[in-house]
Amino acid sequence: MAAPWLADALRAGGLPVYEQPGWQGRGTGGTFTPLGVLLHHTAGPRSGILPSLGIVRDGRSDLQGPLAQLMLARDGVFHVIAAGRANHAGAGAARFVPANDGNRYLIGIEAESCGLVDDWTDEQRANYPRGVAALCHAMGVGEGNVLGHKEWAPTRKIDPAFWDMNAFRDVVRGWLRGTFQEDDMANVPQAEWDQVKNAVGVLLQQICGENSTLANPWPKGGTGWATTRYGGAAANEKLTLVDMLRRIDRQLNSPLTLAGRPGGELDNEYGHVLSMRAEIRKVLELLTADDDSTGEHAA
Repeated sequence: MAAPWLADALRAGGLPVYEQPGWQGRGTGGTFTPLGVLLHHTAGPRSGILPSLGIVRDGRSDLQGPLAQLMLARDGVFHVIAAGRANHAGAGAARFVPANDGNRYLIGIEAESCGLVDDWTDEQRANYPRGVAALCHAMGVGEGNVLGHKEWAPTRKIDPAFWDMNAFRDVVRGWLRGTFQEDDMANVPQAEWDQVKNAVGVLLQQICGENSTLANPWPKGGTGWATTRYGGAAANEKLTLVDMLRRIDRQLNSPLTLAGRPGGELDNEYGHVLSMRAEIRKVLELLTADDDSTGEHAA
């Protein structure tokens, strides 16, 4: 079997795609029934848009190509290399894949990076998880079927370097579940935006405290919230309003200190948590009601 749908799946996810000549018939041979995605970096040169193309497509003297089904160039474009099986996984294990059989069950993506310094471009940071989400959607699997090579083979691999894989899967999860897109935001009537903004402001004040900086709703056309307190991966990470609500919703799955919080006096000590989650989900439904796209993405 092969995966002739790769290019279509990425385009359906809104990603830029270049189809390398002959990719539909390229592969190492053998069965390929993808159930997940395995992420790599090329460990190639520090400059150039896609300097490792030849090696990934054609292989090395000691390893038959192709070495991945897809590549992610420094300009954020996905290059489709092969529809068939590729030699990329090596020995390793995962809960949903038989040991040492990653080439059969995992789509390999080689993203252009030297691997020694954080040379990832903004375009790669944005498109790597988004593209993986598009592939997961096409396969009908969740973010749990996404692995870094360093997770598949932790004693011998470090790729993709400078990526937190849990944070990566969080973004994939957001894309799979849907988000309120930045380009859609400009088309929201101001009255509807004000309604949502006010509702979110009240919720955040109740959850975080009236004086919390997180209680200030994200302005239309603004730059987002800093998210270090509620699951952000970095101090300068910015998320859309919907992304922020998702993070808060996930935080409410965990036990909270109830002292001084609304609902703390209830017999059900988590009464206020359940109430807040219900209201947050109402707002999420309103924001995403007419949105068929997917994603959690930086603003």
